Amino acid sequence: MEAFYAARNYAPLWIADGQLDARAKSVIARLANSAADGLDPADYQIPAFGAATGVMPLEEFKREHLIEYNRLVASGELSQYLVDAPSQPVTRASTVLGFTLMACGLLLLAMVINGFTHHLFGG
Repeated sequence: MEAFYAARNYAPLWIADGQLDARAKSVIARLANSAADGLDPADYQIPAFGAATGVMPLEEFKREHLIEYNRLVASGELSQYLVDAPSQPVTRASTVLGFTLMACGLLLLAMVINGFTHHLFGG
């Protein structure tokens, strides 16, 4: 292993331009989906690489995880992982809820600051 990495000037194998390459992403996806192979996902902890995993557009998955995509298509398993995009009302409601909760948080923060300054300055 030492000779292999020395020949590469100790450059990481699955990282290109500071990002995980397609092979690394494919392995991560495969490990995340280990239950499909009859394995316990708890046995294959995937470290956080600074990017969230989860739902992604199908075309992006196909582009970034071609090997896994082809395996899922060939085995007929792809359809069980597809999910519908959130409906427009759900997207709108979650946006309104998010802004409402942020406004409540800012209001509470303002109230705490107001109470603190009144207590501090005796006003």
